Amino acid sequence: MNEKGKSLSGHKGYSLIEVMVAMMIVGILVPPFFGMAIHFTKVNQKSRTILLADAAADNQYEELKSLSVPKLASMAEKERKKEGDFFLETEAKRYFPESDTEERGMDHLDLILKDNGEGGFLSYFVANDLQSLISLSGSGFLQVDLKQEASGMSMRMADADGNSIFHHLNPSTGIHELNICAQQMHTDLSVSVCAEDCTDPWNINVYESPFRYGRVLVHCNGQTFSTDQQACRLGTDPVRFFSYKAEESASALVSVQVKVFAKPGDKKPVSVRQGIIRAVY
Repeated sequence: MNEKGKSLSGHKGYSLIEVMVAMMIVGILVPPFFGMAIHFTKVNQKSRTILLADAAADNQYEELKSLSVPKLASMAEKERKKEGDFFLETEAKRYFPESDTEERGMDHLDLILKDNGEGGFLSYFVANDLQSLISLSGSGFLQVDLKQEASGMSMRMADADGNSIFHHLNPSTGIHELNICAQQMHTDLSVSVCAEDCTDPWNINVYESPFRYGRVLVHCNGQTFSTDQQACRLGTDPVRFFSYKAEESASALVSVQVKVFAKPGDKKPVSVRQGIIRAVY
């Protein structure tokens, strides 16, 4: 008993200085450890946010690839919308290859003609930018009036019933190219193109099905042309007419960009997805 009691009573405890030194060591080592843990937690959270944002951008991009030109035209202006946990901003604009100098010098006007399912036609008109896209559903013939002005060019489309739509085009110094594409037409359609006041050179290209369904007849400056004629010039006027047989649907190259933001007011996106797609009308 005495030896056991002596052994217990003889055990030396920690001095105050030793305790303070131990606490100081713990105070030095622990904060960096917690700091590193918090840092890695934030890094993991940021990485997860980026991965989810990339997935959201890829999904939106794949969806854009399935849309038609009229649908993409509605996204021509930047608009931020909430999708799940993110805010997506989609932009679409018409694309012309920079390597093609002839393409850059032209003012492209596309006129797409379809059957509207009611015995009439549905027409889409779009210029160099998708924001210019307008449409007209009508019956009978289609009248297209192109008038050159100091501030650019005005365009009017009208049908036999007097339904009409107007649009103003920005000024251009190059060749004007009007592409008339007839697709999914079940009856012949007469198209009158009036460009009498225009002094700039014009190319009128007509594309129609090789099976001759919905043949397009173009009336311009008192003359009538069909796709039976390969190419011709309208007298001394700076207007040339070309006809082609096209099996594929009319399409256009569109540059699309998807930006994903974490918050509605953020200026820097978490993820960006962009590319060039070919969209049909």
